[in-house]
Amino acid sequence: MATWLILEDDRFNFDYCHFLPWHSSQCRSLHGHSSVVTVMLRGEPDAQGFVIDFAEAKQLVKDTQELFDHKVIAPRATVLGPPDAQGLLTIAFETPAGPHRLLLPATEVAIIDSDATVENLSALLAAAIYRRMPANVQWVLVRMFEGIGKSALSMVGVAGDALTCLMPGTDIAGHPLSTEQLIVQMER
Repeated sequence: MATWLILEDDRFNFDYCHFLPWHSSQCRSLHGHSSVVTVMLRGEPDAQGFVIDFAEAKQLVKDTQELFDHKVIAPRATVLGPPDAQGLLTIAFETPAGPHRLLLPATEVAIIDSDATVENLSALLAAAIYRRMPANVQWVLVRMFEGIGKSALSMVGVAGDALTCLMPGTDIAGHPLSTEQLIVQMER
């Protein structure tokens, strides 16, 4: 029988910078977030009754978060060529406020194929964590918070199925949703 493991850890947080040039608010300019992540795994227990050892799973999650931690996350379309001779990348984008040009060390930039929305980032984390899990892990669900009460939920699993949805951080009455409530919603 498949089992859900819920991984919540004080270490599952990271800071990043991004920009959404098409957005009508201040989010269009370079700005940062501190994000907290909850990871849920669904899988078949092995002969010892483990889906995966908690310590191993937590380390995999923490290692995966390092892809984004303390980085500027930039869509590939905004990166102007490879790093220069000093290892610097040029990132360029336009907003109603005018042109933006960033010159940054390549080691400080995470380049992704899409816009750096919380929806896309949670999906990228879910896929990267799933690829690192043992074969008996059927689903990886990542809930990534971008501030208080704003989160995205992405699930990746067997047969390449994927689900990404915007999930409010609270119920109708304004109470935070528990991980158990999330699982019930996902099992429907």
